[in-house]
Amino acid sequence: MTATRPKIFLSLYASNTTMMHRAGMTGLYMTLKRLEEKYPDCRQRAEYLSWSLTVDTIKLFWKGNDLVALTWLIKESFQLDDNGLVHLVGLENNEIDLRQKIHLHEGICAIFLRHNKFYQTEKLVKIQLNIEDRQVEYQYKSLAWYVHQTFAEELSEKETQQLKHDYVSITSWLYLGGIVRHAQIQSTTKLQEKPEYAFALLFVPVVCHYCLLHLLCEDLKVKKPHRYLVVIPEINNFEEASQRRRRLQKLEVKQLHVSSIGEAGLLYYSLDDIQSESDYYQTCQVWLYEKMNKRSRQRTLTCIEEIKIDKNTLNIYQLIQRYFQPNYQLIQSEEIFIKINYIRSLIAESLSKKLSWWSNLWDTLIIEDSKGYLFKQLLYNRKGIQMIPNP
Repeated sequence: MTATRPKIFLSLYASNTTMMHRAGMTGLYMTLKRLEEKYPDCRQRAEYLSWSLTVDTIKLFWKGNDLVALTWLIKESFQLDDNGLVHLVGLENNEIDLRQKIHLHEGICAIFLRHNKFYQTEKLVKIQLNIEDRQVEYQYKSLAWYVHQTFAEELSEKETQQLKHDYVSITSWLYLGGIVRHAQIQSTTKLQEKPEYAFALLFVPVVCHYCLLHLLCEDLKVKKPHRYLVVIPEINNFEEASQRRRRLQKLEVKQLHVSSIGEAGLLYYSLDDIQSESDYYQTCQVWLYEKMNKRSRQRTLTCIEEIKIDKNTLNIYQLIQRYFQPNYQLIQSEEIFIKINYIRSLIAESLSKKLSWWSNLWDTLIIEDSKGYLFKQLLYNRKGIQMIPNP
């Protein structure tokens, strides 16, 4: 039982969309695919909610009250698990462990839920995880609520409870980088979106990938605020993009620590099978969020880089991933430290800039490696370096 005309229609190739919109549409596509498995019959969903999905379009149908239908869909999509962790149904996977869930939770909180207006903290949780047969203490802030969960009210008219026809005001949690900096003229500079696009933007966190950035040769044992990298992919096919994002759940948390922005971008596509691809080409943006000083409560967007990846670039990076030494976990006094393979990240950075893989490597060794740390890593990776083809 479906309406003949879609209540919401989204197209990957609509001329008035941005990379962020297309990422959100993909997150919605992934979510609807999961909900279809959980609730195969539209009679199990509010207002006979149903949808039609292709590789580049999404159509949503329902009968009756718009607010009821949207509330059900959003409530099912954005949840909290029993540990108070953000649970995105579009990324639902029984095989990922608690450590991976904490990493995703903290990444979303650090990037999308930066201001305390956008969430309610329940408590500080301290847990013991068994890693490599040793106990490691983890801490995180569990949530009681976050803003995505109640966004249906913003999309609907208060009196009629029908989907709005006017534009919807949006802020930085919904559209990354969407900040009004001049409060006195906010009424004329506020960001607005069509209701269907505001709805799609809600799902951007699903398709994004979250990495931690370490500076070259920094002291692991000196505690400092995490620097978060979020990868936002350019999308040209919903199904291919959703499969790529789900494959990334195979990566261990220690693999999500990098020392270059370029590697975060390459890592997003590192599990693609490109051997049969003749014209492989991908684009993404990597955004860096970090605290400006010790007293900062929120992270600030400090850098955006666009990464363009062709078949040759990814092929070399996949060889590096296969033959270079992986990141190393150091466990001491119930704490875990990740030692980055900086040589791998340096090469990845050169690849992301379309340079030869050895570009800047020797200069970095001479200028920045005063303690000889990189030179030692170079020796550890010498077998891997021999596997990289020269142009």
